[in-house]
Amino acid sequence: MALTRQDCVVLVREIEGLLREYDPGSLDLVVRSTERDNDPRRYVVRLLRTITKVYSERSGGMAGPILNTMNHFVRLADDSPIRGISVALSPAERELYDTDEINLAELPDRSEFLAELNRITADIQREAELPEDQQ
Repeated sequence: MALTRQDCVVLVREIEGLLREYDPGSLDLVVRSTERDNDPRRYVVRLLRTITKVYSERSGGMAGPILNTMNHFVRLADDSPIRGISVALSPAERELYDTDEINLAELPDRSEFLAELNRITADIQREAELPEDQQ
């Protein structure tokens, strides 16, 4: 059975409610970054894709493979391996995250969560009967 517009309105409210409860800082960023649409079916897919993007940027799941690649080509002056990657934030990001930098190795690995979120997004897109070019 296809998802209706009303089903998608309910999904958006539920998703926003979960973000409000568990990660209110991300809610504002996600809502501001998601292009609004008159069709709630398209909007719920866009919202989930924005959430995926935000959380993938806050996942340390790729830190290990990145460090392995870097250490394959680069060594420190004392020939020791690179043990971490730290990212300096812009002034706006500093205000949002309340820190000057983020060490990627210290971020939680959200790879499984992101894979599941991608699966759910694809299911919703299919159930809402949205073609690939209408998201």
